[in-house]
Amino acid sequence: MQTVKERFDIKYKIDYNTDCWEWTGALTRGGYGHMRYKINDKWTMKRAHRVAYELYRGELEDGKVIMHKCDNPRCVNPDHLEQGSHHDNNMDMVRKGRCGHPLSRAKITMEDAKRIRHLYHNEKMKQREIATIYNLKRNSISLIVNNKRWKED
Repeated sequence: MQTVKERFDIKYKIDYNTDCWEWTGALTRGGYGHMRYKINDKWTMKRAHRVAYELYRGELEDGKVIMHKCDNPRCVNPDHLEQGSHHDNNMDMVRKGRCGHPLSRAKITMEDAKRIRHLYHNEKMKQREIATIYNLKRNSISLIVNNKRWKED
């Protein structure tokens, strides 16, 4: 029977342009490789980059995730992988522009929120009218005028 390492080592090909070890086995919907293997007569399934890290770099610390320096979910090159917290991984995604900060996708600005509050509280405009003006849902306007969203510091 093949060892986990033997089973792993036949499931990737090297892209010499990027030095990524491209996983050729099964993929998740998100594009990450995964593999099934037997340990102590029990089958287990793990993401391929986690297997790569454990085989070539050592055990993962509790609560840590594996981050791809190359931003290639199919890559299993241990030199492209590093441990980090969930927060580290999220900040890495934001820093590299793969996942924007929630406010970077916002339809309005803080100035808009101030104006919305003014229209509601001072001009006595109805929330649904304001929602139409700003192309937002009435519920979003409610959250703004009640200071549950777009709070001022």
